[in-house]
Amino acid sequence: MTHINFIFRIISIMTLGAILSSHALAGPVASICLNDNCKKKVSVEISNDTWKSVSEIFSTPFPTDKDEQDNIITSYTLLRADIYNTLSQNNNLGDSADVLYEINGNEANYKNAKTLIALLLDNHLIKRHYLRKTIKRPTWSKAFSWSGFSNMDSVASDGLMLQSLTDAQQYAFEIDSEFSEPTIIVPYSN
Repeated sequence: MTHINFIFRIISIMTLGAILSSHALAGPVASICLNDNCKKKVSVEISNDTWKSVSEIFSTPFPTDKDEQDNIITSYTLLRADIYNTLSQNNNLGDSADVLYEINGNEANYKNAKTLIALLLDNHLIKRHYLRKTIKRPTWSKAFSWSGFSNMDSVASDGLMLQSLTDAQQYAFEIDSEFSEPTIIVPYSN
């Protein structure tokens, strides 16, 4: 009888372990802005497969700051694709993920990027950097009018500031307004 109890306990422990490990790999929920004023947020669950892939990306032992920045870019790209594909599947108008991302607006997309980076930080995947703030930098564009060339106009360019924990170097995390364009992380200078 003792042998049967021992086997039963082992099976129970293995079952509990499988349940806990599958729960640990379950994708978290992200609150995503759907317009620039961000009054309407929607909760989107990250798929388990995507979250597992993201976790594996950060499993490299002893990464450098550059390695972690590459991991942040890759993970953000996977998370963004997962979220917008989920939104497109649940969209009454049949808009694609690309269209939903682009009509969302630059400001909302940066708020969403900040949410996703915070998700990586909260789950202790990012260990060499921290998220400081949203940054706005002036860029210059030339506007044309009927009379020809007009004055230079200042346009704000968003970014998220990351800072290295090892050497305090600041970086700008920049996304594009087009879904298919890659995210970049570049050294930040004011």
